[in-house]
Amino acid sequence: MTARRLAVFVLLLSVVSAACGARLSDEQRTAAIGAKAGGSGGGGTEAAAGSLTDTGAADTGDGSTGGDAGGASGGSSGSPSAGPSAATPSGGSGGSGSSGQSGAAAKCKAGSNTSDPGITNKQVTIAVASDITGPSPGLFKSTHEAVQSYANYVNSTGGVCGRSLKVLKLDTKTDSGGNRAAILDACNKAFALVGSMSAFDDGGAQAIDDCKIPDISAIPTSPERVGAEWAYPVFPNRQDLLAVGQSTYIKNNFGDPVIKKAAILWLNATVTRNNAQARQKAWESVGFDFVYEKEVQVLEANYTPYVQDMKDQGVEYVTMVADNNSISRLVKAAKQQGWSPKVWDWDSVAYDPGFLELAGDAAEGNYVFVNTKMLEESGANAEMALYSDWLAKSAPGSEADYFGIYAWSATAMFVETMVGLGPDPTRQALLDKLKATASWDGHTIHGAQKVGSKTPTTCFMYMQIKGGKFVRAYPEAANSLDCDLAGHAKV
Repeated sequence: MTARRLAVFVLLLSVVSAACGARLSDEQRTAAIGAKAGGSGGGGTEAAAGSLTDTGAADTGDGSTGGDAGGASGGSSGSPSAGPSAATPSGGSGGSGSSGQSGAAAKCKAGSNTSDPGITNKQVTIAVASDITGPSPGLFKSTHEAVQSYANYVNSTGGVCGRSLKVLKLDTKTDSGGNRAAILDACNKAFALVGSMSAFDDGGAQAIDDCKIPDISAIPTSPERVGAEWAYPVFPNRQDLLAVGQSTYIKNNFGDPVIKKAAILWLNATVTRNNAQARQKAWESVGFDFVYEKEVQVLEANYTPYVQDMKDQGVEYVTMVADNNSISRLVKAAKQQGWSPKVWDWDSVAYDPGFLELAGDAAEGNYVFVNTKMLEESGANAEMALYSDWLAKSAPGSEADYFGIYAWSATAMFVETMVGLGPDPTRQALLDKLKATASWDGHTIHGAQKVGSKTPTTCFMYMQIKGGKFVRAYPEAANSLDCDLAGHAKV
């Protein structure tokens, strides 16, 4: 591995850390590693978090009521509606409640205001700027596919107030300079940035504010990007706030004999070290004691000494900030030595068929947490099914994944917000509406995110690996998340 590729390999550790996990190919997993979950929101049924709530105050509201841009609030997350919501008139909503699907079409006519870039009376252009080329080709290709799939869906229903939706796909080249160049290109050609995902998105943060283009990223990966004035990501990933619902669940279900004998391992890179330290502080805030803390080499091949050390210290709980290759080597080494703690606890980087293949039966019984619904349960979630169906139509052979879920959700939020603005939207009006968005759950495909206040969701669920498959462990109800168990820890 060249010095350049190794540097990118290490820096990309922060991408999935920020994103709360992903469904990547094995090649992509090797390049983008490490994970940290985030979270906020409603209850086991997501408290009927409306598909888009607008209270007029960005930091108030819990998503329990529908707003003028989001339609009526929905019902239980376990009972999605059977079909798209009806189209609404000019100035109304294109969306439905949390239990419904996206409502893309709106029976309003385009106005005459075309003063902002990227909009005419016939078409509105959005740009998705993501890493496509670079050390890990196709790293965030799923965001391009998801945004285009949603655009195809919208256009099939009549567009956005009569305007067709055009997608400008930009490659940020896994590089800060490439990110800035793509943003500058979008500034002149697109009305807004939607569904973007880039390992080095700090590069374009200042450009977004300078050219005043609304940015509805899928998931920001840097403090600079999430902090930009014109940026309101659909998952407002904050590196200073960590959800502790997951650790609270482990505490409540396994008690002191487990959490007082905890271990944390991480790869020897700055980002994984920082993420591990943040996770440790967050977990300690709910009562964990870490008796074993260890940094390991990025390409460590022999985990036997680490397993022996944990065994000698009576460790009963293990978590690790690493890629799924490293985690799989750890659990296989433990199996070879005939040792296993009560709880193996992985973030959503392990939510990947590749991990199951790598770890084999050594992964049996392992826990994995995420803040989205399960892709395997799309039959119980109308919006997830809609995403999967239109992805199959728009990009045959491609697979739905975690980043795609948030890119699809970002596009849905853009469309429904634009419909709420009526026939003559402007960039400034869109920004103002985003600021006032209290809650957005993508029509229940992920935890309710407080977009306007840039506060990430505390919603989560646990899977357990059984029989070589990901099986829902908590909450028990299909297509549900727990959003009430605990809040955030400030780190």
